Amino acid sequence: MSGSRDDQKEPQNDQTSLPEADLLIDHVRIQNFRNLVDVTVQLEETTTFLVGENNTGKTSLLLAIDSACGGRRPTIDDLFMDEDGRRAEEAIVDIVFRSKNSSFNDHIAPRLSLHVVAKPDQIERSGFRTKFTASNEGPFLITSRTFLQGEPEQEDWTETSSIVGRPVLQLFKTHYIRESRDLSEDLTRKTSDWNRVLSNLNIKDKERAILERQLKELAQQINDESPVIGKVANNLNEISKYQSEVGSVNLESIPTDIEEIARSINITFTNNNRKLPLRYQGLGSRSFASLLVYISMLDIVGSDQGIRPHIITLLEEPEAHLHPQAQASARRLLEELPGQTIISTHSNILIGEIHPPSIRLLRSSKVGTKRHTIDIEGAKKYAIFRRFVERPLGEIFFARLVVFVDGTAERITLPILLEPELGRVPSGSGITFVDMEGMKNVQLKKAVEALKKMGNIPWLVFVDNDEAGWRAIKGVKGKDGVELSENHSQVICSGEKQLEQMLLDAHYHREIRYVANEYASYDGSHHPQFGRPEDYNNLSDEAYLSFLKDNKGWVGELVAKKAVENGREIPEPVRKLAQAIRELENEENNKNGNS
Repeated sequence: MSGSRDDQKEPQNDQTSLPEADLLIDHVRIQNFRNLVDVTVQLEETTTFLVGENNTGKTSLLLAIDSACGGRRPTIDDLFMDEDGRRAEEAIVDIVFRSKNSSFNDHIAPRLSLHVVAKPDQIERSGFRTKFTASNEGPFLITSRTFLQGEPEQEDWTETSSIVGRPVLQLFKTHYIRESRDLSEDLTRKTSDWNRVLSNLNIKDKERAILERQLKELAQQINDESPVIGKVANNLNEISKYQSEVGSVNLESIPTDIEEIARSINITFTNNNRKLPLRYQGLGSRSFASLLVYISMLDIVGSDQGIRPHIITLLEEPEAHLHPQAQASARRLLEELPGQTIISTHSNILIGEIHPPSIRLLRSSKVGTKRHTIDIEGAKKYAIFRRFVERPLGEIFFARLVVFVDGTAERITLPILLEPELGRVPSGSGITFVDMEGMKNVQLKKAVEALKKMGNIPWLVFVDNDEAGWRAIKGVKGKDGVELSENHSQVICSGEKQLEQMLLDAHYHREIRYVANEYASYDGSHHPQFGRPEDYNNLSDEAYLSFLKDNKGWVGELVAKKAVENGREIPEPVRKLAQAIRELENEENNKNGNS
């Protein structure tokens, strides 16, 4: 023989020879699960992003998929509850999947028996339904699974009487990763991804014996060299005098078992030539490190089942604890995860970086959560925000209402003036101000069409009362199908001319003087018409207007803040904007059944 049995032994977790579950989840339909009454979500082949406001069902969707695939045990709280506190009798999750190729391979087809649907020249599909019903014996729901039957391309599949067994569930492996992930905690939790990765280091028996012998010798050397350890060991051996059932006591200064020493691995980060252990790092680094360990863990999934299952990563808020640049760069890692990944996120930065068709926008309605998908044509219209809008990008997807404005000055000034009029912070109510960077007709039309594709997000236009403003809205149709004009309910004029004139018309002279005196010379220079700070008083309206226009990038915001602080009356155009916002919000609430 050329070598010993130990030398030829293969690593236990090597999966290169395992057959692969070459399938993809096509779509899921969820009924009466938590706050999801009836919603169908088509999944991307790689990464699907779930976006929307709080309580629209993003987390519920992740939990439903995890429960249906056997990764989680559902409880009574997972059954939908109506406004009167009555729970649904059952929740249903349908999983429809297809082959990556034209037909399921020989390792999958036998597990599906005859429950494969396909027409000639079409990809084979199959599916199963998971039902969750209440139990009289505890908080956990009773789970049952049966195969589905239906036409290949449709979403409405029907239930059969054929029971889905464990061999089918073994084709899927879900991993639910919460936003609270923290590698420093995973290090101490035996059921964590970290400990699953280190449960078997795949060291051959011959090398293991050598390493463990060396560890024992090193442990003994430490004991021999340290009088403290030696004394403690001698004292511990005295225990046999007091407890007869205890024999000798050995003190190991270091673990001598390979897996045990692996679990005590210390992770350090080096920054500016200074080493710091993981527990001293910020939550962002620990969160990201946890994701990287999870990726390593995927290499050992399925080694005990004889098949590499289809990996489904259910990830909550990957942006948690990450700074903006790290959020943007995280996109690449997320999109390279194996299998299919479904991500719920509140990060407008992350959403602004990804391909729009991979987004599923969840919005509440009177009949429950509705799903909206950005198709290719919709993505082209959404691209208008990338090309012509300074801010925001991903923020649009979380908006309840969009207000189109002409430029930066309006975007940062109007929310401040609106707050006392509305009695709330506009952004906290989901109102997003979109800076059109000089409103142009073509861009506005495309932006309005994009909002329609994104679930009919309601919108208003705050337009300059001049020729350029009227040209910008010409031919743009409102929600009623009527072209915009000065008298249209979705159009608010800034008053006479532009924002700067509006601040003067509101008689904010005192506030303008204050801002000029406090901030105009912050760069070491003065406005040429103003001269020294004490000369800023008692100027003509033309001089004040010139000051506002010359500093429009920042001065409007400060004047508005001071006016609100002084309790000044809000400009009439802003009052009209607030009224239009209230009317549009009431209309949406009535339509969606919200209070």
